Amino acid sequence: MDCEIEDRQPIDEGFIITAVDNTRNTSEKRQVPYNPSNHMAHCSCKMFECEGTLCCHILCVLKEKALHELPAIIL
Repeated sequence: MDCEIEDRQPIDEGFIITAVDNTRNTSEKRQVPYNPSNHMAHCSCKMFECEGTLCCHILCVLKEKALHELPAIIL
């Protein structure tokens, strides 16, 4: 997983985090709204909604937050 956090913008219920995916040498940017109070995260790539698998963008955000296991709310 070659993904990194580029930017963080505060919103009412947390942050909009910009994650950059470098795995395909495209530096594609995705927006991940993240709520730290309940660890809810959604990604603009919609991989979880379409395939039921967490994308590297959400995993990158959770890793940055030093979570050692997936929150039950995401599952």
